[in-house]
Amino acid sequence: MSRFFVGREVRKLTDNHEISGIQVWHLNLKEKELGHMACRIEDTMQFIYICRGNMVCQLNQDRTRLRSGEGLFINRRTAYRFLDGGKGSCEFFLISVEADYIGDGEEGIITGKYVRPLMECVDFSSLKLERRAENQDAILEYVKRAGNIADSGSMCCELELKSLMFQVWSKLYAEFSSLSPSCKKSVLHEAEKLVNMLEFLHEHYRDKITLGEMAENSGVSSGEYCRFFKKRMNQTPFEYLQAYRIEQSLPELLEKSGSITQIALRHGFTGSSYYAETFKKEMGCAPGDYRKWCLGELDVDCPLKLKGADESASQKQPVKRQESMPAHLL
Repeated sequence: MSRFFVGREVRKLTDNHEISGIQVWHLNLKEKELGHMACRIEDTMQFIYICRGNMVCQLNQDRTRLRSGEGLFINRRTAYRFLDGGKGSCEFFLISVEADYIGDGEEGIITGKYVRPLMECVDFSSLKLERRAENQDAILEYVKRAGNIADSGSMCCELELKSLMFQVWSKLYAEFSSLSPSCKKSVLHEAEKLVNMLEFLHEHYRDKITLGEMAENSGVSSGEYCRFFKKRMNQTPFEYLQAYRIEQSLPELLEKSGSITQIALRHGFTGSSYYAETFKKEMGCAPGDYRKWCLGELDVDCPLKLKGADESASQKQPVKRQESMPAHLL
């Protein structure tokens, strides 16, 4: 699992521990920081516990609001991202767990009986965790304790985390076993289709890919591709691609690993001016100002654009073609 580079108050709590198979994060995302992250598609399972505030989380083509004290299980190969958080910030733990951390190898009894059936179940892509259900309430408490233990860096942190995650999985498996399949095949097919679309964009974001190539990879027409993508992502494929390019450039921008022109060219942009223009449109500030603010060198309020604030206005106005925007991607 890669680092989170959108969000100034993001800490990886397991950095100082030699723990294989699990990563624990503490994120405190401001209102303006939420919504700038592209979708993630992991081979690990994620557990989220909301400590304070609330936010909307997109899971494949669906969205769910999480409030303080609630949480979420996200199965592997599920596209997810953090969106609107309402007023204020949202503070939460995120725990990423590999299958081997819970299981006992490819041929093991625990893996075969308790891990693989759950993580390979396409109609169990996620589970919202709420206090009113006994098993879910227990999972929330265990995940919260795991986050606090990782944060405290206790002497037996590795042992305590392992014990807690086994208890989490036990309760999760009980939830999984009690659920009857409720997803329609068409819904499952759409989720898989969306994940494939996103993975293609993620894999080729550095290239000059055309709408025709995107559609061909999905086996649909260009018009159908655009309609399907816009309906589920609330943005066009090109808009998503540009936002993803910006997010992928953030590590190099923060670390100053090259000039703006070099960073732009490495991430699919034609030059520094188009990169700066796209950065300003997506993030709401200049690349240099974002870097200074994120590193604490600029003592001002968050300069990022509040996502969704100008969407209604932009939808009412026809989009004018900019000369710097590649015509084949409009």
